[in-house]
Amino acid sequence: MNKKRYAVVAALAAVLAGLLVSCSAMDDRTGAAAPGGEDVTVKVTFSPGEGSPWVRGAATGPETQVHSATVLCFDRSGRKVGYAVSGDGGSVSFVLSAGRIYSFRALLNFGAVAESPEMARLETLGGLRVRLKEAATYEGGLPAVAALDSYAVPPGRTEDAGIELKASWLVSRWSFSCNDADGIFSLVDVSVKQAAGDCTPFSASTSRSTLALPGQTLSAQELASLEAGGKAVFYLPVNMRGKTGNISPSDEALVTYVEVRARSRDGVRVRYKVCPGSSQAASQAVPDNYDIPAGMDCSLQLTMHSQDCLDSRLTAPAKGTPLVVSWTPPHLGCSPLTDQVRSSYEGSDRGDASDIGEAYIAAYMEDGGMFMGEAYDPSGNSVELTLLSGYKYRFLTLVNCGKPRMPDNLEEALEMRIPLNGSSGDPYPGGLPMAGSEARMVDFGGDLGTLSVTRMVSRWNVSFSNPDGLHYRIKSVRMKNGAAGFTPWAEKSRATETIDGDRASAADIASLNAHMDGSVSIPLYVVENMRGTYPVCGTPSARSGEVLSSQADTSLFTYCEVVMEFDRTLGEFVPLSGTAGGRDVVYRHYLGSGTNSLTSDFNVPRGRVSSLSFTGTRAGIERAVSGGSSWRLETNVRRR
Repeated sequence: MNKKRYAVVAALAAVLAGLLVSCSAMDDRTGAAAPGGEDVTVKVTFSPGEGSPWVRGAATGPETQVHSATVLCFDRSGRKVGYAVSGDGGSVSFVLSAGRIYSFRALLNFGAVAESPEMARLETLGGLRVRLKEAATYEGGLPAVAALDSYAVPPGRTEDAGIELKASWLVSRWSFSCNDADGIFSLVDVSVKQAAGDCTPFSASTSRSTLALPGQTLSAQELASLEAGGKAVFYLPVNMRGKTGNISPSDEALVTYVEVRARSRDGVRVRYKVCPGSSQAASQAVPDNYDIPAGMDCSLQLTMHSQDCLDSRLTAPAKGTPLVVSWTPPHLGCSPLTDQVRSSYEGSDRGDASDIGEAYIAAYMEDGGMFMGEAYDPSGNSVELTLLSGYKYRFLTLVNCGKPRMPDNLEEALEMRIPLNGSSGDPYPGGLPMAGSEARMVDFGGDLGTLSVTRMVSRWNVSFSNPDGLHYRIKSVRMKNGAAGFTPWAEKSRATETIDGDRASAADIASLNAHMDGSVSIPLYVVENMRGTYPVCGTPSARSGEVLSSQADTSLFTYCEVVMEFDRTLGEFVPLSGTAGGRDVVYRHYLGSGTNSLTSDFNVPRGRVSSLSFTGTRAGIERAVSGGSSWRLETNVRRR
């Protein structure tokens, strides 16, 4: 009896073992037999595809360019198994299993889109909402998506495989023309208002924006061409608002439209609001539809009549009429630092160079300089204020700098100094400071449009090379004597007080130490500090605190400092006894711009990108050791 029971148990065990072996040979994602599990590197590239009529026809260069890509890879069950980003629109690669089936989705020209819960599975991608950051000019390329379903990785191969994802653009192209029926008008301004500021890229047919951004404004040359009978081209992001009768008052603020301002021969100002709307089948504007679908090639025409001058809805308000005007700070229109480069604020990534934390605007009469009003939003969204129609104003804008106390007249405002909100620990806690000054005639209320702002900082890409293989490592990199404030609306800003500025994070230091060949740089941001030029510093070796101190207060000059620590057990140099830890060698360089940045120029202008490369050599250390300490290279080492 025991032998029979033993035989039955043994048989069941054998069957179970066979089942376990069979399951282990199955692909748990595809349900198909695995071909051996070889890894294949699959290279993903992008092409314009057939997603838009103008791409099928004669496309311009900007309409086919891919500048950035975020690519997702899903297995056969729809689970995300890969995420990759290309900052320049080039290819990305995934290591995948041969014989298995995958699907790919890509977001093109959105920049680096961070991973989110909606990306976890293929079926939830339709709920993903992505910000559109360049509604005005699309300098980073037209936003698009790309997809490829059921790609089977070639079995039995280990060399690279390649696939191409075809783009489908998430904008429509609109050819806009103006017909002056009576020949009495001249165009003053033509711009897109309330362009979609975000979208659901993988559900384009139902995408409705939840915020609005200023769109493209025609240049003077484009206005002249339009007046001469030409056409202007606008790219409008997908925004499916529906039919006009179904629009609620709250939705009206999210309906995209083209605003045309014109002036008749006798000086009457008129304003037209033209709402483009289309359907998936119509290339002409549909009057009762506010839908802007993706990928359409449409036309829109405005006809102006002399009778319009008598229409109170189009005529500018009488001079002196109170009007509400608003301004939304541009998110990526802040020139010229348009790259998405992160700074190491107090050793941590706080956001990119275009983050908007606070928004402020002040208005002064251009004629006479009287202060007329101000508005502030601590969250960095739109601000609005009430002004009088028919006057020209000087608008002073400020971003990420709190709410200043403005003087009563424009002359003093243009020279006023704005302190940094931060400290030596973190000079930019609310984001990089930005400012702008622009004169604008106010004839109508509404959005002021693209009042530009410029970053009050420059970015310095700092690197270090060690060609002689000296046995030391970097302990810290920091900007010293940074300006503690600035004059944003003056032509040049000079420091009157200083604080320590931006510094390298722990990850930055590790990266520099791992690449002592100078091949890697880290970004540090510095507030404008225009110190001028000093011919006494005619050579790089003379660009030192000792030489400069005879002509200027060096405590107000911004410089970069790299602190090195020598290895106490290796190499020919060792720290002096009693040397403070981490300060065995200190390299310093005063910042400057232009062709004389290594000699006589000590200006640190706003809005620039510069490179600063330190090179540590044995000869430099020898000279410093034999001649005593110097400002440019301070040594606390001796020969072993």
